[in-house]
Amino acid sequence: MAVYRCRYKLKCKVVFLGSILVFALTVSFIHSSLYGVVSEDGASSQKGSYSRMFLSNDVQKMIYNSETCKIPRLQLYSSSIEHVIKPMKKPLICNGTNLFYFQDNVLSMNKSVLYPKHNTLEMFEFKTRKIEADDRPRIKACEVRGIERVMDSFYTYTESIMKENEPFNMLLKHDFVRVKCILNSTYNLIQAEEHNDDDDGDEKPSATDSFYNNEDHVEYEHNIFEESMVDFDQFLVQVYPREEVIKRTSSIKQTSDHMNVMMIVLDSMSHMSFRRTLPKTYSYLKRNLASTVLNGYNIVGDATLAALIPILTGKTELELPEVRRSIEDSYFVDSYPMIWNDFKEKGYVTMFAEDEPSISAFNLRFNGFKESPTDHYMRTFWLALWDSELREKSNKYCTGATPHHRYMLEYLSDFYVKYPNISKFSLTFIAELTHWDNNPGEYLDLDFVNYLKMFSKRGFLDNTLLIVMGDHGARYGRIRKTVQGKMEERLPFVSLHFPHRFKLKHPGLIKQLARNADRLTTPYDIHESLKDILDLSRLSKSAVTSRGISLLREIPINRNCDSAHIDLHWCSCLIESAEDLNSTNTQQLAIEILKYINQLTQPVRTICHELSISKIVSVNLVSPNEKVLKFLKTQDSDQRVANFSAEASLDVAHYEITVEMAPNHAQYEAMVAKNLRDQTYQVFHDISRLDRYGNQSSCVLKRYPDLRKYCYCK
Repeated sequence: MAVYRCRYKLKCKVVFLGSILVFALTVSFIHSSLYGVVSEDGASSQKGSYSRMFLSNDVQKMIYNSETCKIPRLQLYSSSIEHVIKPMKKPLICNGTNLFYFQDNVLSMNKSVLYPKHNTLEMFEFKTRKIEADDRPRIKACEVRGIERVMDSFYTYTESIMKENEPFNMLLKHDFVRVKCILNSTYNLIQAEEHNDDDDGDEKPSATDSFYNNEDHVEYEHNIFEESMVDFDQFLVQVYPREEVIKRTSSIKQTSDHMNVMMIVLDSMSHMSFRRTLPKTYSYLKRNLASTVLNGYNIVGDATLAALIPILTGKTELELPEVRRSIEDSYFVDSYPMIWNDFKEKGYVTMFAEDEPSISAFNLRFNGFKESPTDHYMRTFWLALWDSELREKSNKYCTGATPHHRYMLEYLSDFYVKYPNISKFSLTFIAELTHWDNNPGEYLDLDFVNYLKMFSKRGFLDNTLLIVMGDHGARYGRIRKTVQGKMEERLPFVSLHFPHRFKLKHPGLIKQLARNADRLTTPYDIHESLKDILDLSRLSKSAVTSRGISLLREIPINRNCDSAHIDLHWCSCLIESAEDLNSTNTQQLAIEILKYINQLTQPVRTICHELSISKIVSVNLVSPNEKVLKFLKTQDSDQRVANFSAEASLDVAHYEITVEMAPNHAQYEAMVAKNLRDQTYQVFHDISRLDRYGNQSSCVLKRYPDLRKYCYCK
């Protein structure tokens, strides 16, 4: 372009300034045309810009451009969500004392816990004789019971082992154990109360009676588990190596390529929320372990199962046998082709641990497992703990002196200790701290880092693929009502750490993983990656075309949600344009959703209210990413955005609409497709409910759990 010198300075200045003004107005018009006007709280607005949710820096535009799919690059602390980010005011404190611990499968006593001014003695000494200063509390009796699985919904305590004299140490062949003990003073108190119950009241027992003495010659004849007055009540976990596992794995030759797989999944933890809530863990994964973080990992459906099922089976729920509790003659989840079974066949020992049994992934809507799904399975422990009075009386997130998340990490740690020379596959799913609110996840951060450091120091990670991830982002609550929250739900955290020896042996694969970090990835890809880990020879063969692509193979640079099998409702590669809430089209969209929901609850109308529209919260015209122009060899993201608009589909329009219903005041978010040719509508079946519904749907919880988010009980 030729450049000319201006001869008339004043005139040139006016022209120059005018040109700048015209250019600025043009850019502003194009920008608002492309991105619509969505305010920071997700509602319609004629002011503001969709780009407010992204980095404001001109160089780092609203969308982090990863080839065809424009992956959002979100702010870590956006002003639109700062009202829901609340650091915990107090540290997690669990009251009580742990008297026992496991060491090499031996239940051992920590005698340092027994000291003269023990609070239990102080509590009871006013009812018994005065405790002398030189007295030391002594264990009068302990009862130990193992906790064993019956079925997924039932457990049993084993026959008790009663110990009345030292040593109290004992070898136990159970993964899960409960111990109750009473001290000498408490024993005296119990005996005294029983004596008073039997006495006619005329005679007062003398101080020389046996129940007032601290002598050991009187045997304890009662079941401590049935006593309400105990001094120590404790749940413990360990991994006791199973003979059948050792026999099975020893018959299968272990190859040098066998790599352990350690998966740790946090419920409802988005990429951004993980960094906000667990900064120490994030830093350790990135800096110390050099983990690869997937910036474009996108969910493929709603809730936990839509993440775990593709990872573990490579399929969707609809492609697998019917296992829902609400369907008559449905199967158990044992019928699913879980990938941990493939690892087991290759000589691996397997483990699946999940806390919070009331919302367990495969038990909330599904029938659960008939047989134990893995060699070591933790549900039994959590059922027993959840039913205990000890948990009910303990601080939140604790049972006695132990934080719940520490049980999970300790079980995982012991799994690696007890099977040192056998390949291992483990899946640890931590839900309680983050499911309802991400903020308490802060309690996990320091312990998580410490355990990871210990894993590394003890060599657990020397031949282990460590995957730390979330299943999805927050699904409801105030953050979910923001634009940023919607995007975070679709973009969970995922990191992968490969052992150093694997990196040295396969540098090309590690480089490919790094390139894939900024491309669109899904749970199906993790499944394919696990298959490659199980059989590395697959990598030397041409990939079989499927919905998933191993993260160790090249993921196409122009991959989009269509080719990745991500439905539009869950695709983060979206551009939204706000619609008029009062238009005829908007009203019809809301009616279609209402009709769809009421049809779902029609069979149970005797117990569920028929809903009506209270108000339309927001409607956005969604431009799907699959119509974006193919990758252009340029870093100018504005060109890509403009091209996206030109490639929008004209035969079908997709709308994302949020509607509040009555009488339950529920907010539903749904995707509705409108055929522009025949003016028909189709509601996508995967509808999200954005508010907490508590006990509103308690009448369908057992028989029709799939209707929980739609039913408002009469």
